[in-house]
Amino acid sequence: MQKVRKMIDKCTSALVMISGIVFVAIILLVLVSIIKRALFGAPIRGTVEIVQFGVMFCIAAALPKTTLLERHTRVTMLIDAMPATARKIINIFVKLAGLGVFGLLVYRLFIEVQNAAAKHRVTEIFKIPFSFVYGVLLVSVTITALVVLYQMIYSAVGTLKKDGLKPACDASGQDGQTAE
Repeated sequence: MQKVRKMIDKCTSALVMISGIVFVAIILLVLVSIIKRALFGAPIRGTVEIVQFGVMFCIAAALPKTTLLERHTRVTMLIDAMPATARKIINIFVKLAGLGVFGLLVYRLFIEVQNAAAKHRVTEIFKIPFSFVYGVLLVSVTITALVVLYQMIYSAVGTLKKDGLKPACDASGQDGQTAE
């Protein structure tokens, strides 16, 4: 499990780094476009399209790491009042539901990549093939689905063991393989 965790961590960390670089580039592009508009009366052509697809990419690229570290928004008032075993079982079912949702997204995006390629659909200004855009999302969602699968298996194994295991990672993002 440690090797799988390290591989997932490297992959998701690389995506987050790329996401950060793209986000900084978007900020710089918008800044330059604003300055160009103020000084020369014309913004950079295609800024809106670049920002739209760039932000989409940033969110998609950060999703696997956010999922791995379990840093998404949660409301745990009801769950916190339950016994530890019930929380672990519910966690497994939530991971299973998440795996189903991401599995469905992978399937639909795979179909959309094929449809966009067959119909030669492109973006309005830069003529970027939508198959590429959907392909980027497909990679991100597939990695996120694999992260959820890893977490579900890890949680299930921990729940089935007598002592139990900590969640797939603790707040620092490190594996929690010691007994609670």
